[in-house]
Formats: sequence, C-alpha cells, structure tokens
Amino acid sequence: MTCSFTLHSTSEGHSYDIDLVVSVLESLVVLWRRISPAATSQFLASIRKVGKLVDSYLLVAAKDVNMLVSKIVSLSEALPDIARPEHDGLYKAINTYLKVSY
Repeated sequence: MTCSFTLHSTSEGHSYDIDLVVSVLESLVVLWRRISPAATSQFLASIRKVGKLVDSYLLVAAKDVNMLVSKIVSLSEALPDIARPEHDGLYKAINTYLKVSY
C-alpha cells in the first residue's frame, strides 16, 4: 500500500494536502505526550526522522506556485521544536518558497 500526500496531479503540477499532513503530525504529538518516560529516547529518534521527512515535504510543496504561505507556516509549526535539532531543511524550504512566490 502506498500513500500520497498529493491531492491530484495535473500537467501543471501537484496539489499538496498540507492539512492532512498537519492532522497526522498533531496526532503524533498527542501520542508523544502520552508515552512513558522510558520510551522517550526511542520516540525522540523517531520524531527527528519525522522532522526530516516533513522538512523534505515542505521543500517539495514550497515549489508549488499556488501554495499559500499560511499552509507552509502551519505545517512548519506543527512539529514540536524537539523534532528539529537543526533547521537547515526548514530554511531551504522557506528560501525555495520565497524564490518561487516572489
């Protein structure tokens, strides 16, 4: 089974379902807050992998000329700070969005 976070594909590009990704991340954060302290280190490694994945997704979505800045902001803020030990991926996505949109 494959999963795609694009709504549809056209000859002009893709439409990204940012709201779906934000909802999934919010559920993950709720789960993270419920786990026992003993599982925290394992979850920390997982959430950092998710952070890299989200920043990669942001970079791709930022290339969409129709992407609203509010969608980029909501997705970038959906991750807890601990998921991004470095912000290079996020900075690249923001830079790409600004180049494409302005």
